Amino acid sequence: MATSALSIITLAAVIITTGCNSETIQSAMPTVVPGSMDSCYCLQDVLDEDLFNAASIVIHRKPDGGKDSVMVVEQRGLISEYSFEEDADKETLLDIMNRVVLTSTYGESRGLLSAAPDPNYSKNGRMFVYYIREEGGEDYAYVSVFQATDGVLDPQSERALLRVHQPFVHGNGGPMFFGDDGFLYIVTGDGGEDDDPKGYAQNKKTFYGKVLRIDVSGSQDFPEGDSAVAKLYSVPKDNPFVSEPATALPEVWALGFRNMWGCSQDSMPGGTGKIFCAETGTDKFDEINIIEKGKNYGWNVKEGSACHGKTACGPIENEGVPILNFKHNRSHALVGGYVYRGQAFSWMADEGYYIFGDVISGQTYILRQDSNNAWINTKWPICENLESCPSGGRAEPLLHLLAFGQDTAGELYLLMTTDLIATTKTARLLKIVPKNSSSSSSPAKFTTAIISFILVMFKRI
Repeated sequence: MATSALSIITLAAVIITTGCNSETIQSAMPTVVPGSMDSCYCLQDVLDEDLFNAASIVIHRKPDGGKDSVMVVEQRGLISEYSFEEDADKETLLDIMNRVVLTSTYGESRGLLSAAPDPNYSKNGRMFVYYIREEGGEDYAYVSVFQATDGVLDPQSERALLRVHQPFVHGNGGPMFFGDDGFLYIVTGDGGEDDDPKGYAQNKKTFYGKVLRIDVSGSQDFPEGDSAVAKLYSVPKDNPFVSEPATALPEVWALGFRNMWGCSQDSMPGGTGKIFCAETGTDKFDEINIIEKGKNYGWNVKEGSACHGKTACGPIENEGVPILNFKHNRSHALVGGYVYRGQAFSWMADEGYYIFGDVISGQTYILRQDSNNAWINTKWPICENLESCPSGGRAEPLLHLLAFGQDTAGELYLLMTTDLIATTKTARLLKIVPKNSSSSSSPAKFTTAIISFILVMFKRI
């Protein structure tokens, strides 16, 4: 089923130029997309309250035919739902605060990381979540399903589909979404700190550093033998490695990732169906990938399109090449977004422009293909002069960008915050809206000194 009504996106990691020289300098990027009528955009406050910092948001249409609502997936272990109807109350859908492992450390990347409503959520009430919990002094990534009763998810209904040991604090993965094919896609981290010291991401017999693809529609897999416990899911027969049980896990769809943050499928009307993901690098590059069946995206042999930690590296079988390398002129943690399919920005409608951003500076970018099908990256800034914005679109941007959302009309939202501590209530949900058509405005500026200080403090996720 298409995810046009179920928009999922997760916290942060993403990008700058591929199809071209990997040494392209970020400062050379233009700030206006050729042929566009808008050099910047405005922000509209969506909710009347600040939010706890969240790893992801899910925007969907309620089954009663009303307006969209947003599920805020708070790292501290809550899923809260807010309707876009006026004067609508907040609802707590799930509370597993007593299960997640989380600290108040700056840049904490554990906790509750993503949620994916079942494609038939309005009828079956099933919600799939990805979170980190502690057991016996060790961290584990859990992929679990919860059942709703009277519209509220019952914490006691949890059934775990996967449990993956997390040997380090970082590299936990977390993005998760249902694809157009109805299968659940799960993105795991490499489980390492900086360099994946055990090479898990390249090992097809581990769950680390992978995109997994499973069927949770009700069928189950029974292992061979007279007596066996069934899995709570089955493996699609067209997964790429199902015929290689000696060398690969059948759940693996793609491999060779460090710690991707922000994955979405171009599922809106007119979309291509391509899956875009943002990958967090370590020394040289972050990257944007289009995820394809059976491809190996290189980590830890490569970082972006460059060899990692060595001057030369051998060829990679069935290599997935980034469509964009984002050079680390300074440290980044980039946020994967969506292909814009709305109508508010007429110059961008139906063009297939992919929008993403940077968690540290709050800067957003447009990634598009030119006439030669090369991917071109440009800055897309927030307007500095609020007088150029419509009266309902003059919200001030906050310093950091946590997540993107996309509504059922294809319009985009930002979850921004003033700090990167998961336990603080400093975030706002903002809608991206056009500036007044007759106005001009310079883009918002970010203070270099402040950003430099943050980069010293921020531990890369």
